[in-house]
Amino acid sequence: MMLASPSDEATTTGDRLVGVPIAAQSMAFYLNGRGGPCFAWLHEHPSQKSLNHGIVICSPLGYEQIHSHRTLRHLANTLAMHRLPTLRFDWHGTGDSPGFDEDSDRVGTWLSNIHDAIHWMRETLGCEQITVIGLRLGATLATLATTESQIDNLILWAPVVKGRAYAREMKAISLTSDAPARPAAPTNDVEAAGFKLTSETIASFGVIDLMKSPPDCGRILIATPAERPDDGKLSEHWSSLGLRVQQISTAGYDEMMAEPHRTEVPDTAIQQLVDWLMDGTSNSLQHLTPRQSASFPASIELTSGPTMAATAHASIREATFTINGQPQLFGIVSEPKESPSYDHPMIVLLNGGSTYRVGPNRLNVHLARRLAAEGFRCLRIDLCGLGDSPIEPGGRENDPYPTTTFRDIDLVIRELQQQLGATRIVMAGLCSGAYAAFQSAAQISNPALVESVLINPLTFFWKEGMTLSDSPTNALRSFHYYQSVAIDPKKWLRLLSGRSKIGVRGAISMVFQRYGRRKSVAASHDSSLSDTAPSSGLGHPREEDLPGDLGRIEQAGRHLAMFFSVSDPGYEILNYHAKRKAQDLRARGNLNIEFIEDADHTFTVTAARNDLIDGIIRHLHRRYPS
Repeated sequence: MMLASPSDEATTTGDRLVGVPIAAQSMAFYLNGRGGPCFAWLHEHPSQKSLNHGIVICSPLGYEQIHSHRTLRHLANTLAMHRLPTLRFDWHGTGDSPGFDEDSDRVGTWLSNIHDAIHWMRETLGCEQITVIGLRLGATLATLATTESQIDNLILWAPVVKGRAYAREMKAISLTSDAPARPAAPTNDVEAAGFKLTSETIASFGVIDLMKSPPDCGRILIATPAERPDDGKLSEHWSSLGLRVQQISTAGYDEMMAEPHRTEVPDTAIQQLVDWLMDGTSNSLQHLTPRQSASFPASIELTSGPTMAATAHASIREATFTINGQPQLFGIVSEPKESPSYDHPMIVLLNGGSTYRVGPNRLNVHLARRLAAEGFRCLRIDLCGLGDSPIEPGGRENDPYPTTTFRDIDLVIRELQQQLGATRIVMAGLCSGAYAAFQSAAQISNPALVESVLINPLTFFWKEGMTLSDSPTNALRSFHYYQSVAIDPKKWLRLLSGRSKIGVRGAISMVFQRYGRRKSVAASHDSSLSDTAPSSGLGHPREEDLPGDLGRIEQAGRHLAMFFSVSDPGYEILNYHAKRKAQDLRARGNLNIEFIEDADHTFTVTAARNDLIDGIIRHLHRRYPS
């Protein structure tokens, strides 16, 4: 399958198009090799006349891989528009690839993944020149791999020079986590921002030192973030060994590595990398010859792992899923390898915030595979403008609450009916995905949608123009804080001394505002529910009316399930706006609510994540017994 991504950087001279709206094309497939199968994307020029100079992009690992996903996709599209076929892949045990953090020999397997990618570019595509681009630990692994696979160019973007320092950095992140601590057996494993490094993996990092591992390639570029200048010793050392090394400073690193909903693509830095590469590209390059479609397998079989229970369906199958046309949407289907059950509904996992389809901390991958092992078919999908689903002309990329959400979900339901024969569908999501699942249940008329599962919703209402700082969560937290001032003399002193952020007048205003708002919503509840429904089509609701939305969902015969971390504010928001209606729904069995102890908003810790997954599995088995 091919996706087309709008490219506004492909305006140049020579053999390239000038001022013409064109788009790089990308194809998802599974790359097989000695390091095991990996999920991969090939980006190419739309003319299908790419040069025989292939690019392999090695992403960072852990949370840095999630945060930089958007930038590396832009980098791949930019290179493709320069007729350089570009491959990006998920390391084994990361992203959409098979495997888990707990698997053994992580570093050895990841080095094999690079060799496999280089071999595939040479043998399958016919590339005679190879450039490898690595970011952070991906740059480090790329350097180590060149000792076995000689390449032409190596671009190292903010490389990790010493593995021991990287391990210390990850441990520091784990120690400063806000996630509630859980009693656990002593271990030397480290969980840093939702990803586990086993003691074996940490030990493997300890022997990595790029000063002692000079690469074997023609040219080297070290791109150092301007925000984090280094001492230049790596460049000096390699130059002293006779290597052709250039070091440059690039801007925008911190913005690139920000939280997914805040990440910004460093276009200038990308252009610097591309310019350096194009300056050294041979003029004698030839066009690639057409290849066989069999080189792009679209499905894969996986066996059980730490998060897949030993059930009758311990072996599962995953396959790419595409909706072409406008919009173009991409996802991955997980299902039991043998005889998928059509008695169970199909589960659709939506984007959480602006994180691409794998979900925060790879939650959606773990949940999808566990669901498949339990007999449920499951789709994790990127909505328009998120992850690998390209933005439409005029759209806003990376928006966690796009106005096209419900149009896309309605389309996904119809496509699952047509392509996969789904008759019943459950929509599920975390954070903004929970909002999307909730409003889908309130708005979409297709009867195939039978339930929505909400995980830590931060709002049940959104309208165009709102920002994340406008979220009811923030207002509610502030409201409860200043409300508590009334019974806490120490907090009164803080207010009166001027050491609070909003002051006495602001606190009084907020309390009146919140009380007034609740009364207003309660008063409007008795009016016609249709008054607050969208005037036409699908979209964000015009007015905030949680009791009305709950009523519409019940009238549609749909069930709701909500999972809250105990420390998350979603349950408070539900009760604040619609306590009586929620109680009525629970009494009638139309709403289930469960709480997860010792869990943060995105289930950063493995134990909490597994508790959530276990809870969802139990709920779905109760609701849809075989």
